[in-house]
Amino acid sequence: MYYTLKKDSLKEWAGLLCFSVLFIFNAFIQHESIAFAFYHINNLLYITIILFLYNYKSSYFYIVCALYFVCFHQYSSDPYSESFFNFLSGYYKLIVYGLFLLKFKGSLKLSTGFIVALILLYSTFIQFFFVGNSSLQYFFTDVMIYLPALAYLFAFKSRTLTKQVVDKTLYLLFKFTLFIPFICFCIYNLDLHTVLYGSYYFFYGHTISFLLFYSTVYFFVNRDKLKLTKYFPLVLFNVIILIQSMQSAYVVILFTFLLYLALLKGSFKSSFTMVVLLFILFVAGINALPGTWFALKVNQILSLVDIGLNNLELIPSLYVRVYSLLNIIMTNNIYEMCFGRGLGATYIDFYGAFNSEILHAASFPLEEVRTGNFHLIHETFVKELFHVGILGFILINLFWLKKLLATDNIEYIFVFIFTAFLWLSSVQITFFLGIIVLLMSQQFNNRNDINGS
Repeated sequence: MYYTLKKDSLKEWAGLLCFSVLFIFNAFIQHESIAFAFYHINNLLYITIILFLYNYKSSYFYIVCALYFVCFHQYSSDPYSESFFNFLSGYYKLIVYGLFLLKFKGSLKLSTGFIVALILLYSTFIQFFFVGNSSLQYFFTDVMIYLPALAYLFAFKSRTLTKQVVDKTLYLLFKFTLFIPFICFCIYNLDLHTVLYGSYYFFYGHTISFLLFYSTVYFFVNRDKLKLTKYFPLVLFNVIILIQSMQSAYVVILFTFLLYLALLKGSFKSSFTMVVLLFILFVAGINALPGTWFALKVNQILSLVDIGLNNLELIPSLYVRVYSLLNIIMTNNIYEMCFGRGLGATYIDFYGAFNSEILHAASFPLEEVRTGNFHLIHETFVKELFHVGILGFILINLFWLKKLLATDNIEYIFVFIFTAFLWLSSVQITFFLGIIVLLMSQQFNNRNDINGS
């Protein structure tokens, strides 16, 4: 899959530079007193541009929609809070995503999405009216995540989208990733990367990390077809940034991606690459700059080898994830284990594991710790099990497996694996991946002979 260009358009480069500046501007302005007014003004102007492109049938419409979820931060909202007020910016996201779906002109068909939606609705009804372990506040936050997520589970098939538009959009997304080193330089020099409840979270969040991965995968898959070798230094910078901000989930995703290519696609080259990359990542993690995400995670893995599973509290992030799952399993009844608890449901700390000595600011919102009714779940797979039970969990992951087995396109394989692991991890990434996956699914649906390099 690639988009053929005689030469790169200066207009496109200038436009993508504007998006990079917008990213930096929003990262800076969100900490100022005028942030609230600017947030609404910027959103309204951006949506006006989308409407203009929508009406004029521009091929740039889809990339502009996708980059909205990259460039617009939450404006100092607390990424670890699940209060309804924290998600008030969501209606702009719904407008942008709604315009995307309208332009998409997708047709519905009976699919995994219908079954998962029915399970969600039924379990939510039972919890709200018969069990009572639910919150209206948490219901709205769950809806914000599941609305875009269900769009690709419904397997929308566009009646108007063409292969050329999809290829062009994905190529423009790659070109945007080449500006990340510039964005990174500005973010660090403006000293915005250290603000926990602002740019720090979003700069090291899953959306930017996805773009760093995507930059690398796209480059290696299409380097001969597109003669992208001139971009190698910028892609290398992206790899360095990714290593310095690597989270443990990304190591698992990378391992799964390469293992899938090696075992199911029979590629010896992929097997060798997997071993080499994991070794490089491990060495890089040991020698990463102190205080970086990746250095922290590698040290936690090394600690796990030393302390074993009996002292998980020494690794707080793994401890919280394991006990979230165990608490859910131990407090589920048979029905909840099969069909989940639906939207807005909460769970309790059955084991008494979540105490102030173990938890930190990123573990759970203070309100949940105070009341003992927990809603935040850090892992997508556990969240699936909690909301739609074993039945929904199996259906969702069979959906992703079916997508993987149906294509040889390496880009698509990576995106589908990344999405399967993280599609419910945040509102920002869910909306963004919703657009990318739907675009890729259309090309997959329209051409069964897709063949990546």
